[in-house]
Amino acid sequence: MQVPDPVESFESVLPAARRGEEWAIASLYRALHPRLLRYLRAQEPGDAEDLASEVWLDSRHLSRFEGGEADLRAWAFTVARHRVLDLRRARRRRRTEPVPVERLVGYRAAGDVEGDALDALGTEAAVARIARRPPPPRPRRRSSQGSVRPWPRSRRRSDPIRSRPSAVP
Repeated sequence: MQVPDPVESFESVLPAARRGEEWAIASLYRALHPRLLRYLRAQEPGDAEDLASEVWLDSRHLSRFEGGEADLRAWAFTVARHRVLDLRRARRRRRTEPVPVERLVGYRAAGDVEGDALDALGTEAAVARIARRPPPPRPRRRSSQGSVRPWPRSRRRSDPIRSRPSAVP
């Protein structure tokens, strides 16, 4: 593991980060993360840390990055902006509002919720076990004399349609 020089130039850090060198990625993290976090806290104060972690997860695509220091900053902040927009879209779709627990005390389920859930699980397990069973064996057909017939009724020797021309009826 190479130990970075405190005044390591960006031109030597970025190629090492593209190769996956831990020290180089840590150097980029130390340089970009505080600015990134300030931006995200201004956009979404409650979710800034989570969004920043998602931005750094996207840094796994760093090996395909082309450009200089300013391009890398622009790329990181673009990814951060996209994560903020994704979060806002998800909130709009979900449209849930946090409610204090005190307001929910009056809403109780009727009956025994735990018992109902266990009954449903028991029923589902029984149906699943039945579905996994192999089909029952087909009963063997017997002739009128009680012996097993070697062929189905439609293929009896006396059937003129299915007999060979050389066969004697």
